Amino acid sequence: MDLNSGTDLISEYIPYNLKDLEKQSSKDLFTVISTFAGGGGSSTGYKLAGGKILVTNEVDPTASDTYQLNYPDTSVANMDIRTINRKAGRGKVLDFFQDYGVRLGQLDILDGSPPCTAFSTAISGRGKEKVERKNIVHANLEQSRIGMLIDAYVYLVNFLKPRVFVMENVVPIKNSPVFKDALDRSRKHGYLVQWNKV
Repeated sequence: MDLNSGTDLISEYIPYNLKDLEKQSSKDLFTVISTFAGGGGSSTGYKLAGGKILVTNEVDPTASDTYQLNYPDTSVANMDIRTINRKAGRGKVLDFFQDYGVRLGQLDILDGSPPCTAFSTAISGRGKEKVERKNIVHANLEQSRIGMLIDAYVYLVNFLKPRVFVMENVVPIKNSPVFKDALDRSRKHGYLVQWNKV
């Protein structure tokens, strides 16, 4: 509610449709890679802002299929992000993304929402035990150490050297050594890092 005008801000919201999204996205104002992309929520925001999504990464086959239905013109790498990182070092990682038109230091935004399961207050366990937990079902797959996926994301940040990186997670992550280490590693690679609770 705008206290000065008494107007309800929600009633001023103008909905968008797919034509709006396509028109804005066709502007190609900036480039984006989206990791842990789900069905395309963050991609929708980037597209509405005029961004071009070069490729996305999502491990969950159902989410990947959903993304592909939402955005059939965007490539989806349906694999564990750690598979990309384990391709024998920086050169192989750059080769992987080069296939999607990404060059070292030329990407505008690397986006990612690593799983929050290990940091959520709804999950039992504490600290390292939660982060290192093995053989749990997440994203419809049995996975291990999903609390360490933030490392895989930061690894890509430091290898691809995007102009900006955006990462989203739950509030309790701020007390995690994994989060603090990720920030430190990014700063060591020359990034000015800021975070905020929304």
